[in-house]
Parts: sequence; C-alpha cells; structure tokens
Amino acid sequence: MHMTENKENIFDGLRGAYRSVGKIWKTYWNVYGGFSALLCSPYFHFALLVSVVTCPVLKCAEIKWYDLSLSILPNVLGFTVGAYAILLAFGETAFRSLLMDVRKSGEGPSAFMFVSAAFVHFIFLQVLGVIYAIICKIYSINFILISFIGVLIFIYSLSSIMAATMQIFRLTEWYEMKVQKDKDKNSGSHSAN
Repeated sequence: MHMTENKENIFDGLRGAYRSVGKIWKTYWNVYGGFSALLCSPYFHFALLVSVVTCPVLKCAEIKWYDLSLSILPNVLGFTVGAYAILLAFGETAFRSLLMDVRKSGEGPSAFMFVSAAFVHFIFLQVLGVIYAIICKIYSINFILISFIGVLIFIYSLSSIMAATMQIFRLTEWYEMKVQKDKDKNSGSHSAN
C-alpha cells in the first residue's frame, strides 16, 4: 500500500510539473502574440528570405550549416541570458511598477511582460537552434529541407537580436519619458513655491 501511494505521489508530482511548464509556455506564447505575431514578424520574413537565398549555397559549401550555428549561437545565447538578467533589474522600482501597470486598453499583459516575452522568444530560438544543430550534426543530417529549417532557425534567432534590441530601445524611451516627467513635475513644484 505504501508503494502505491509513492507511485501516485510521483505521478501527481509529474503531472503538476508538466502542467506548470505548459502553463508558463502558454503564457509566454500568448504574450508574444502566438502564430500571428510570428507569421507577421518582419524579422521572420527577413530570416525566411535569407534562408531561401543561402540554404542552397550552404548545402554545397565546405562548412555545414550546423557547424556555423554551433560556432555562433552558444556565444550569443550566453550574452542574451546575461542581458535578460540586466533587463529584469533595469530602472528603479517605481519605473518597473509603472511598466507592470501599463496595459493596452486596460486589459492583458503589461508593457514589462511584452518586453520580457520578446527576450524569452529570442532565447527560445537560440536554444532551439543549438539543439536542432546538435541533433543534425550528430546524425550528419544535411537534407535540403532539414538544412532549410536549420538555416531558418539560425537566421531567425540572429535577426531576433534586432527585435530584442528594439524592445530594449522602447524600454529606454519609456524610461526617459518617465525621468523627464518626474523632472518636469519636480521643477513645477519648485517654481510654485
């Protein structure tokens, strides 16, 4: 009887863990904008175009696409995780609170969640690119369709650098507006005295 309870506890724990992981992935995907955001992304379109143009060349080249991915993406991934940690600590508490309160039409995710989702998407693409390249390299898979998908993930993860960068730029723009508003508020209260 004790053994059956342990198995049930383990299965309940596993079920809970997978539900929790599924829930956080669903939250990320919804905040990011889902497939419509992906398919309408200029960064994805750029990656698609570059992949169509370069994939046939990379197929015939001495260097394999997965070697290129594995020589670049792990370094970018390490830098990105560090940048994401800095982003989470960016600004004063009042500014972070303001970002968390700013919502489009009063509902849905905050501006802070949108910026965070952009970074999560960027990191996800890099991890996906590394894992996909490792699998293809291990099994020496270099078929044209498999190569195209690998090149697309690789280029999209690199083009997403600009998407994440523009989110940081937007964040700094908001921060500057808040600082200016605080200055104006403070100078207005001093001139009133």
